[in-house]
Amino acid sequence: MPQYPLATSYFGVEHAVVLEHTLPHAALTIPGISSGPVEVAVVLQPRAQMGGWRIVSDFGTIGILTADEAADFPALDTLRSAHFDPTTIATVEIVDSELEIAVMLGLNPWMLPQNSQPAGAALLNGGFGATVDLSSGDSPSLAEPAAWIVSISQLDDALVASTDNHVLGSFGTAESLPHIATIYNTAARQGASLCARAYTADGRLAVDLPLPDSQVPFAPVIPPLPQPDKSEPQEQSSDWAVDFDDTDFSEAMPSGKRTVTSPSNLQPAPTAAAVPTSAPEPAVEIPTEEPESDFSSQDAQMYWQDWPTARKER
Repeated sequence: MPQYPLATSYFGVEHAVVLEHTLPHAALTIPGISSGPVEVAVVLQPRAQMGGWRIVSDFGTIGILTADEAADFPALDTLRSAHFDPTTIATVEIVDSELEIAVMLGLNPWMLPQNSQPAGAALLNGGFGATVDLSSGDSPSLAEPAAWIVSISQLDDALVASTDNHVLGSFGTAESLPHIATIYNTAARQGASLCARAYTADGRLAVDLPLPDSQVPFAPVIPPLPQPDKSEPQEQSSDWAVDFDDTDFSEAMPSGKRTVTSPSNLQPAPTAAAVPTSAPEPAVEIPTEEPESDFSSQDAQMYWQDWPTARKER
């Protein structure tokens, strides 16, 4: 089943679910767990009969996210319906002689972006938030918390965030965010583009950007989700035909007793049936069988073809 990478943090803050059901026989085989917390990549695989998800690592299934625990994350049901297995990271450690596993699922309103990653664009990893100045842009509705994929461009000295239909505004300058400007310029020289996750809350919008010293500035490609059917229902005619006169109901309804006639009294008297003298010969032979059917320094070392980018549609 194809995989769908979830954001492992928002602006550098992790939001984890501590599993109630852990499987020590696999988790305790993870190297280094006896020395302290260990982060491992995990895939959430659906449980067909019991509901919920299995938490699967390279070392085996290390825990279970029950149906009750998963109920707090309706976005997981969306991925299940789209036949995607979510991927994220989990922290495994021994606390007070007990195994503890925390899975980075995030916050449900921010788990799935409202739009798709642009084709051919590399997605930046998150690490810290840069607030977008919405006063100079055309922002979408910010009434509800939501996630977006924004394209990053540079106009003069300003770094600007935009979507397909909106120029959202500036979130910094090449001077204030030199590492982002360096990555952008390196990509631009090779004819490529950048994008990043952005989140709305309380009427504000912020872009999640990698830290200057990040060793992994790029995130895995986010595959597009099936879009809901937005076809408008056909308008129904408001013209109605009236086939009766309302004066028919002006008289009083009949009341009192009425005579019920038995259906047998309405049948004609039976007559004697004529007895045939002999059966006629059939005109044609009657078949006995049915017929058969017919049917930076580092930027110089960056090569765009090595960056994870969304696939262009052909």
